[in-house]
Amino acid sequence: MDYSVRECTEQLIRSIRSSEDYRRYEQCLAALDEKPGILGQIMELRKQEIELYHGDDEEAMLEETQQLGDAYEEIGKVPGVNAFLEAEEAVVLMLRGVSRRVVSEMRLLTPDL
Repeated sequence: MDYSVRECTEQLIRSIRSSEDYRRYEQCLAALDEKPGILGQIMELRKQEIELYHGDDEEAMLEETQQLGDAYEEIGKVPGVNAFLEAEEAVVLMLRGVSRRVVSEMRLLTPDL
């Protein structure tokens, strides 16, 4: 990788880590680290969501979607979980925006989705 690109990448990482959104995410993550098993439960729900999204059984999908929604609602009752999910979403949206901006400025042939 070109030196200037590497340096700018490192600066971007530092800027993201010092952003209010990322700092809030880190605080929420640390709070959930204090609650054994919660992060594992969140990751398991995400795994189920991905499997559901890629599944083929449309009839089962409706029931499984409802069950997944119920599970997210239940875990959302744990203090700090919703704040974590909201903070995480803010960081993901920031990273997506950065990625889209960079790609939009390059002459890369990508399909519009």
